[in-house]
Amino acid sequence: SGSDQFRATAITSMGSYVSGRTDVHYDIDAAPLGGERRFEASLSGPTPLRGLTFFSNVAVTDLQGWIFGREIFLPSDSSNFSASDPNQWLITSSGDSSIVPLRGSQGLTYLGKLTYQITPSIRLAYSYTANVFESQLYQHAYRYLPGYLPTQQSARRNQLLTVNHVLNARTFYDLRLSSYSTALDQARFEDPYDPRYASIWARGIQPTNTFKTGGVDPNHIHRESTTLGLRFDISRQFGYSHLVKAGIEWRRHEMTYEQFVVQVDPRQTGGSLDPFIPDRSTNRNNYYRRSPVEAAAFIQDKIEIADLVVNAGIRFDYFNAHA
Repeated sequence: SGSDQFRATAITSMGSYVSGRTDVHYDIDAAPLGGERRFEASLSGPTPLRGLTFFSNVAVTDLQGWIFGREIFLPSDSSNFSASDPNQWLITSSGDSSIVPLRGSQGLTYLGKLTYQITPSIRLAYSYTANVFESQLYQHAYRYLPGYLPTQQSARRNQLLTVNHVLNARTFYDLRLSSYSTALDQARFEDPYDPRYASIWARGIQPTNTFKTGGVDPNHIHRESTTLGLRFDISRQFGYSHLVKAGIEWRRHEMTYEQFVVQVDPRQTGGSLDPFIPDRSTNRNNYYRRSPVEAAAFIQDKIEIADLVVNAGIRFDYFNAHA
């Protein structure tokens, strides 16, 4: 919550990684000074409207990580290890062997809150929280082919509006309206029709349990969900021993999931290397969208007698998956 006086803070830090175990942490000496950076700041205080205060906080991170690889191979390279004679193996290497960080990430987090004391007995509060994050997924088999690895982007947002009303010395109620959403996208290239996906076909024949030498990750993942919520509860103190509380709650979810594998096959596209998305009727394309609903109602009595505390009540829950 905010306050009647302005307050501000700012914190920053940076660091790096050092290790003498270069046989375990490969190329750790490439970690730059200040490769791990964090910054956080907050500001709170009053507003021109009497009784209305605010609080805000922002945090930024830029982390290069401690895992490094070398760009010995490019996605366009191809290899063929099908021959039993190693002298007949075909290995194409077009990279420059430059050192590349493989576990970097960037993030932004924000929190904002407004609190309005409308009257001595009524308080209104609104808060908004957001988190945005981007990172590269690491797979050890592609340590020498960093161009294969996908990027993951995620976002979370939460809004909450609350009303607290004290009716008298023994009775008060709370009303909460909320909205929470998440989203995640994972892919090597944002556009599934990006011509650079042609490297999928050019990858060649590569054995398992070896460092990979060509191609790009063909997987695309998209996941998002939104939850709308309503909650109301009222509490009343009866005498010195009974605190009775009753309420209702409702939530509606909207969930979407899609995962497909980008295809490149000149045998199906008239000889071209144009990427395409497989039909949803195949096992290479999974999609669903659901809107489940939850509801609940309850009443409970908190009984306090001397050193004994007893909670007794009844609750009814409803769930419809809409599946």
